[in-house]
Amino acid sequence: LLIHDDIIDQDDMRRGKPSFHTQYELFPVDVYNHRDVEHFGKSVAILAGDILSSIAYDLIARADLPQSVRLAIVEHSNRMLFETGAGEILDVLNDISDEASRAHLLKVHLLKTCKYSFYSPLIIGATAAGASRRQLELLESFALPVGVAYQLHDDLLGLFGDEEAIGKPVFSDLRQGKQTLLMIEARERGSAQQKTPAARRRCRSLT
Repeated sequence: LLIHDDIIDQDDMRRGKPSFHTQYELFPVDVYNHRDVEHFGKSVAILAGDILSSIAYDLIARADLPQSVRLAIVEHSNRMLFETGAGEILDVLNDISDEASRAHLLKVHLLKTCKYSFYSPLIIGATAAGASRRQLELLESFALPVGVAYQLHDDLLGLFGDEEAIGKPVFSDLRQGKQTLLMIEARERGSAQQKTPAARRRCRSLT
């Protein structure tokens, strides 16, 4: 999911190193026999993400757990993949929208980031450990807001963070015109002068 996410978000760095698709794009040009290196890198990355997903299901199938538990984990994993994919689509659709609502962006954060980064790992691990329904509900009430908070914090770092510390370029969301809650706040709080085309051009020049 992270490999595919970097392709979709056009992120060339992850944790201070070239992202998966970028690593293949950085090979010497003659290695590709005059191929489109960008397309080649993305193709390899998409396939790698698919292969890793199949490996994950193989690990579940071979886990030393009761069949009913393994089935519950598979069902949750399938639902997580569906919801993450839906969140990615909603996020991509933001690119053709002039103004996304807070509710829409929070839904994207919940589906795209929270479900596979926080919620599902906790629920799958707890399910494997034999957690009760009540325990799973408590984990859900903890994981969902924390996952959304993580994405909001990541958006803040994307504008105001230290590039060396976070391991990826700052301003990438701004350069791409990505809709975030920060952009909604800026539009609502900005003065008429700050919203002029000249002011927007100055802002772009800073990135």
